[in-house]
Amino acid sequence: MQRVTLHWEVMDAFHERFPRVNVQLSLFEIDQGRMSSAGGSASLDMMLHAIALDHGMSVATRVAEHCLHRGIRAGESGQRSPLPMRTGAHHPTLVKAIGLIEAKNGEPMVVSVLAAELGVSARHLLRLFQKHIGEPPAAWQLRQRLNRARALLIQTDLNVTAISEICGFRSAGHFSTAFRKHFESSPSQSRGPRASDRLVADVMS
Repeated sequence: MQRVTLHWEVMDAFHERFPRVNVQLSLFEIDQGRMSSAGGSASLDMMLHAIALDHGMSVATRVAEHCLHRGIRAGESGQRSPLPMRTGAHHPTLVKAIGLIEAKNGEPMVVSVLAAELGVSARHLLRLFQKHIGEPPAAWQLRQRLNRARALLIQTDLNVTAISEICGFRSAGHFSTAFRKHFESSPSQSRGPRASDRLVADVMS
């Protein structure tokens, strides 16, 4: 299966629409004669990598310097900033906890189960979240799930029930209530143009 990549913010939506495509969380992919990148500066890294393959690293390095680009990142380099930089959390146990939550990709984690996986008490984990994040783990998890749901509402044609299931809510009603409370609008009010309509607009532009 051919490897491709794209920006992490639209990866969920892409995967829901094309579940059989092998999507990688990489900066760029060059596979089976096709090139794809996560966008932004990753496209420059991909170009420099292609130059290095055809003309050698010394030429690619000179081009990078001309573009004021320090170094040439490998394709497999991660797209996102390290967790401590993204969250402001530097305590090693807290960083591990957030990493475990993100790895579940929307599935809620019970604090006691999360604490057991980390080898700490639930009370200790609650204190860490409150001190460094400013809210308990459940509230932080809920906010991440709702942000993911909002992105799916904007970027896909999936119905509310499907999105609520993907993001780990027990029912569409529960999801809608939580969404309205957090964003002060209903899921339907947060929808963008249908994905099919956006595709037509892109083709026509």
